[in-house]
Amino acid sequence: MVVRQYRKKTPETGGLSPWFTGLLALLYVALLATLIWWPGANLLERLRWLDSGICAQLATHSLYLGGERLPLCSRNTGIYLGFIVTLIILYTRKRGRAQALPDKPKIAMLSAGILFLAIDGINSFLVDLGLPHLYHPDNLLRLSSGLLTGFAMGIFVLPVING
Repeated sequence: MVVRQYRKKTPETGGLSPWFTGLLALLYVALLATLIWWPGANLLERLRWLDSGICAQLATHSLYLGGERLPLCSRNTGIYLGFIVTLIILYTRKRGRAQALPDKPKIAMLSAGILFLAIDGINSFLVDLGLPHLYHPDNLLRLSSGLLTGFAMGIFVLPVING
């Protein structure tokens, strides 16, 4: 039986200092408070501003609920939603401490989902540029490819984090 010995990470061994970690936490709380209590804008407008650095937020690529455009495009909504739901499922099924990647057939299936996102994204980009493309993109297709990729990311990332 192999017993691992864990060392406390310090700045000398590659970890962050408690002072720096506390500063990052304070900055995060300040940004969150600013996002919630900044006057003059509703929550969706604030989220759109926050997400503008990671998502193009094109109106034609977005989902609408109750006539209101969501802050993220369809593909990014799928990625984040798929990732979070996958982690929730893994933790509720007592797989939250997994340290091994799935077997090769499952890796191939998950990789096919990521490849589907790449093909769908390139096709959508070609449509946006007015170039020849394989098919006309659809927001539900974007959401589906994002969900598959988010699912794959959750399965691949959790063992890496736990390792």
